[in-house]
Amino acid sequence: LRFASGEFKELPTLGGPLAHAYGINAEKLVVGFSQLEESQSTHGFVHHPLFGISDLGVLPGGRRSLAMAVNDREVIVGSADDENGVETAVIWERGEIVPLAVPWGLESTDATAINQQGYIAGFGLYEAEEDDSRPKAADTSASSGISVSSGVEEIELEQID
Repeated sequence: LRFASGEFKELPTLGGPLAHAYGINAEKLVVGFSQLEESQSTHGFVHHPLFGISDLGVLPGGRRSLAMAVNDREVIVGSADDENGVETAVIWERGEIVPLAVPWGLESTDATAINQQGYIAGFGLYEAEEDDSRPKAADTSASSGISVSSGVEEIELEQID
């Protein structure tokens, strides 16, 4: 649903019965995910008020994606599973999906917000190791905030404590 002109308006889906909207920008672009027709797969989408809904696609070998936020430069962030089924933070820019490589032993990552300067916020879960004193993935305190500044030619990562 999208609230506009004092009323809720139903957004279209990518053919399936289920869709969720998570973010909207000043240009009224809405992002989220939708189930595909006759499939359990879900894909991230962007909905433009004049041009309708577009499928953002998935990573090579993946089945799912989810768009969480969009800034006014129309850069979209979220997550997608890779060929091994591992959830990975991604960015969609100029029609391309790119995984955000995040070090520090994180096994599952998700980008949840992006500002006008392109800084991305998100979280990740640490890999569970027997001799590791860090919080384990099953523990909700295992999340790690990550700030990512993306440019056309480089990605700079900075861990936030």
